[in-house]
Amino acid sequence: MSTDPTASEPAPGSDLFSAGGIVAEPPGPVHNPYLRPRPIWQFVLLVVGSLGIYQIWWFFQSWRHVKARRGLDVYPAVRAIFSPLFSYSLFRHLFEMAEEEGYPEHPPAGPLAVAYFVLGALAQLPYPRGLVAMLNVVPLLPAVETQNFLLRGEAKGLPERPGFSPGELLLLALGSVLWASLIAAILDPSLIPPGALPK
Repeated sequence: MSTDPTASEPAPGSDLFSAGGIVAEPPGPVHNPYLRPRPIWQFVLLVVGSLGIYQIWWFFQSWRHVKARRGLDVYPAVRAIFSPLFSYSLFRHLFEMAEEEGYPEHPPAGPLAVAYFVLGALAQLPYPRGLVAMLNVVPLLPAVETQNFLLRGEAKGLPERPGFSPGELLLLALGSVLWASLIAAILDPSLIPPGALPK
């Protein structure tokens, strides 16, 4: 094992999220190119327009952000997939990081996480009442606002995202097809194959 003090260090921008939860750089402000400050309306449109699919991507990138900043030994993909179970932890980390930088008061993480979990669970209601689960975007908004504050501080001078990326536009296009199908089924229940949805 080499003890040469001049041995090369990981270059800035090297992979921070390697397998095994190892962080290649010390924790601190690290800009994630997939995260930029964005207007709340864009976030809401992406979540609702994609029938909640965008939430998984947001949780994944947010956990990468927190992992890099705090040096956590976590798997962002796992925590994104099981976001209802890990939302409290993410909210708490985001709020704590913002408090350290002088962010004003925010709602407590606990009630937000409970609201996110309960509203998401309403998706199990019979169709179309289960669509009320889309309201689980509301408890995410304080976390998104807090994240915007952090991102502005990490990348000074970086403007808010002016629009949607090609991938986001594709997601919205696919979501619009799904929404059109759901609305058509509400207007004409005969379009739903027998047994396709719970009674």
